[in-house]
Amino acid sequence: MRGRGDLHGGFRADRLIRMKREEHGLTQEQLAEKIGVSIETISSIERGIKMPRLQNFVAIANQLGVSADELLQDELDFGFIAEANALSKKLEKLSRADRKRILETMNFLIVQAGGKSE
Repeated sequence: MRGRGDLHGGFRADRLIRMKREEHGLTQEQLAEKIGVSIETISSIERGIKMPRLQNFVAIANQLGVSADELLQDELDFGFIAEANALSKKLEKLSRADRKRILETMNFLIVQAGGKSE
């Protein structure tokens, strides 16, 4: 049995679209109205039944204030870069001591995973 998000070849941005829509306090109806599509279209995209057309995907990303690479981070071979950038923004808000502690921990984990220490 195919899992959620696997109905059309593995497009997994559906869950991120829903999450971002909810973070913005929008209903499916409101998002659909803002980008000029039906509620059924938004519902189908969020449930992984339908892959959005490019123009709708761009309109959704613009309306939700996110980059396409952020929505596609689980799809792209280099999607981790968007995730790393998001973590970097969060780190900027921390104290210098907290940043140092977190980066040391990350470096340790990377070395343990077989990466080289910098």
